[in-house]
Amino acid sequence: SAHRNDPRRRRGLDAPRSRGERHQVEVLYALHRHGLTVLTPWMTDNVRFDAAVECRGRLLRVQIKTGRLDQAGGAVHFAARSTNWYSGGQRSYRGDADLFAVYCPALGTVYLIPVDEVGLTAG
Repeated sequence: SAHRNDPRRRRGLDAPRSRGERHQVEVLYALHRHGLTVLTPWMTDNVRFDAAVECRGRLLRVQIKTGRLDQAGGAVHFAARSTNWYSGGQRSYRGDADLFAVYCPALGTVYLIPVDEVGLTAG
């Protein structure tokens, strides 16, 4: 099939982790382009946010997500929780992040959404 012969797949560029890393770069660059000071944590395994931005003298913690365009309704959907792959448990980002930065590859757009204004499992 065409998907099987895709050179990105052979090099691992289509793997979920690789896609997520590319989308994270898109978000960080968009934040920088809009004049925000962007900070990234050095040891990311122990924190529940991917970046922080300075806004009006405050540091806001940002959790980066990939959004998927719902062609039927024109909405962008994303997971508003994390999943522990070992236990299967899910956890909201409330209290651990201030903003979701959602990158939608289909639109090439980044949306900033306050964590407290999103449902506990899906946005």
